[in-house]
Amino acid sequence: MTKKELIAKIERFRDLKEDWNGYGALPIPDKVIDKAIEIVESIEHTVNFEVSPVARESIQLEINYDNFYIEFEIYEDRVVVYSEVGNKFSFELTVKE
Repeated sequence: MTKKELIAKIERFRDLKEDWNGYGALPIPDKVIDKAIEIVESIEHTVNFEVSPVARESIQLEINYDNFYIEFEIYEDRVVVYSEVGNKFSFELTVKE
């Protein structure tokens, strides 16, 4: 997915209404959407990235390529980063504003 396509997909999350997932999920806050776009804009290559809304009022941005996986879960007040390299190494990091 190109950077432009990824940003367009994230922008469409602004249209999600309450219960968008059929289980009572609340809309994704604009601040979360803006932060996700800012992160995508800072990434040089986005070809293998996927993005999806999460019922925790967050956005998940992830890449799974060969033996490498990284996931950003973007909230209003923090970003949680989880990564795995093969089956040997993983870490989770929370960055708060």
